[in-house]
Amino acid sequence: MTRTTRKQLNLKTSFDYKRVFNESRVLRSPDHGGELRIAYRQKIRQNLEELFHQRAAFHQKAYQHKDTKIIELMILDGLNSANSEEKFVYGPDTGKWYNLSSAHKDISAFLKLTDAIFELICNWGKGGVQAETIFGNIVHRNLYKFLGFKELTDALAEHNVVLVSTHIDYGSGSENPLNSAIFYCKDNGRDSVRAVKAKNFPMPLLEKKGFLLLRHSIPEIDENNNNEVNETDITSTVEEVEKICGNFKLELQQE
Repeated sequence: MTRTTRKQLNLKTSFDYKRVFNESRVLRSPDHGGELRIAYRQKIRQNLEELFHQRAAFHQKAYQHKDTKIIELMILDGLNSANSEEKFVYGPDTGKWYNLSSAHKDISAFLKLTDAIFELICNWGKGGVQAETIFGNIVHRNLYKFLGFKELTDALAEHNVVLVSTHIDYGSGSENPLNSAIFYCKDNGRDSVRAVKAKNFPMPLLEKKGFLLLRHSIPEIDENNNNEVNETDITSTVEEVEKICGNFKLELQQE
């Protein structure tokens, strides 16, 4: 989590994981039949509270951010499109070619499915034109259009509109995660387990919402290049977005 916040997300966190490690012990818990469990020093309970708060914040700001969900959906669509190519990866053990969804049947073929798949599809045209276009749009940030938020219970009538759900809590669903943690205290210089219920910890955050996305990117003209985009394509795409927003009674989100 610390690596993610500092390098990838540039988010600040004051959570001190080293203090948690130093104040943790493996002890036998009387509440679990004497089983060995990880127990935390009672005085670091507030540090653990901060851990779960940070976890929920990272899901809100990054892991389940709408742009993250859009790119995940585009990668899935690109891989599904590339799956139509029967000879995507070769398995030397069997001497057969496989598509993406059947490569797991041959371990020698499956081991070739690394992150290089993205480069093969995007730069070498492996998997077909549609998959190459989708992955190219990811690289150039020409993403699916975000239409707005929608209740998860609503049904969709548009084939090119998808509702992506998000769910954020403190890590234990509707339960307080600290209520299942085991704490210990110092008793005459020896470690002894004591069951300590969490106090002053807020009710678990249950955030459920859906992102309504259009499986279509609005073309943009790159002024630095000579690539021209058909104005008719732009107009028709914008009209399609406005029509769908009207059907779902949404106000088009400006970004």
